[in-house]
Amino acid sequence: MSNKYREDKDLAFLQYADAEMLEVLVKHLMFDKDGEKRNTESLSGDKAFIDAKGDYRKAWQSVAAELQHYGGDTLVNLVRRTGVTYREILVDVCKRIKAKVSPKLAFIYQ
Repeated sequence: MSNKYREDKDLAFLQYADAEMLEVLVKHLMFDKDGEKRNTESLSGDKAFIDAKGDYRKAWQSVAAELQHYGGDTLVNLVRRTGVTYREILVDVCKRIKAKVSPKLAFIYQ
């Protein structure tokens, strides 16, 4: 089952990324640090991703959906049927690394 892309103006930049940049993101989303396939990844079964035949630019929304789900809680994703916005992911990362951030603006400051 493939993930559903949630419209996200902050993530739309992926449509302009080149194939090499997307490939790095895809590898991080699909495989862990040991090179093992992640249990929760769904890109390998996504029709648009498969049909793109390695040209990740053609499947940027599938990649974006995978990122949205990767950034969300697995159980909550199942209930809501979509992942989280890129802004939510950034705010969570900033909190985790103890960077000050304004959740409303997702503006990072020191």
